[in-house]
Amino acid sequence: MNGSRRRGGGSGCGCVVLLAALVVALAVVAVSIAPPVVRNVVEAYRQRLLGLVGMREPVIDIDEGGLGFSGEHLSESERQVYLQLLAQARERKDSFVVFEALVDEIDPAYKALMCDHPELFWLDGSCTYVYSNMGNVVTVEPGLSVPLEEVPALEARVEAAADEFLASLPEDADEYDVICEAYRHVILSTEYDLNADQSQNILSVLLNHSSVCAGYARAYQYLLHRAGVFCAYVEGVITETSEDHAWNLVRVGDVYAYVDPTWGDPTYQSADNRVSDNGVIYDYLGLTTEEMLRDQHVFSSDFELPDCTSHDLDYYYREGMTFDSYDPSALSESFGAQLGHGNMAAFKFTNKQAFDEASNALYSSTFLTDDLLAIALDRGDTTLRYSYVLSDTLYVVKVYW
Repeated sequence: MNGSRRRGGGSGCGCVVLLAALVVALAVVAVSIAPPVVRNVVEAYRQRLLGLVGMREPVIDIDEGGLGFSGEHLSESERQVYLQLLAQARERKDSFVVFEALVDEIDPAYKALMCDHPELFWLDGSCTYVYSNMGNVVTVEPGLSVPLEEVPALEARVEAAADEFLASLPEDADEYDVICEAYRHVILSTEYDLNADQSQNILSVLLNHSSVCAGYARAYQYLLHRAGVFCAYVEGVITETSEDHAWNLVRVGDVYAYVDPTWGDPTYQSADNRVSDNGVIYDYLGLTTEEMLRDQHVFSSDFELPDCTSHDLDYYYREGMTFDSYDPSALSESFGAQLGHGNMAAFKFTNKQAFDEASNALYSSTFLTDDLLAIALDRGDTTLRYSYVLSDTLYVVKVYW
């Protein structure tokens, strides 16, 4: 993803189909196409012909626990491809040999692998592959974002950055706390930059601190995985601009919600010339499916995602900043509670009618007038000055002074 501008992780794979009856013939036909790939295929056949590998037994051990959220939604045969790819990716092989695979199983398995495993940052999401119909053997050559020889040092730095985040968590932090702290951490440590290096993977955020939406979402996913909290990478489109975008799905217990750390970063919002918070925008932490769709986030997943209906993980609900009606006294009480948190107060309404009433009060300069005037007098100002931002998709009102 180039931020919300370009589809990330190049999922397209190129395929060369080889129809060969003998290993020797296969090598002769393919050597002019991709010699490194051919050597792997020939070796795979050699192992089979020597009885070293059964016709339905992959050459590597596969770990069923390696299936991530996207992998779990694959067909059984695609899962086996996914797991073989994963095992060899973890060994940092420059090409992967997959047994008992069909051509049309490679793309969905590889795409799911890239969605589920942000720690494989050296894979750029693209691949080419050579297929032989003798035993359904496919050799996959992955595209690389960094040379394999550089991976160990970079991996150590990434793990150290994650360890530093984990060490910063309160000892009594629960899963929601981790979701919230990781959101803050990614946003506060990253600048949105369309020209960021390694912008499609976690290096851009955890090491370079400059990224676009794919980097934000993958880094957020990686930190939550390291903390033992469920998090999935989600791709979609923003309807207003028809631009590709990426965000996350989180879960605590049996409650799912969506998180968009990119849109939670004021540096992204400023790039779109929007007035925004200083630090962190919490509007995009813990949203329902209906709210995401209302906010023009359209899902492009290959499988059905959970219908998130609970507000239990919504930041504003958790912080007591949500209102079912336009109640000036309740808003004033919340305003007072937020005074110690900076020069901004936020209010989220659960329905459009209440939001419209609050908006009309702002338009007519009657929204929390006494509270705002008290701030001006306390500062010794002779003029009441404040600004506000309205989200007519998420029903959020923010007042700045």
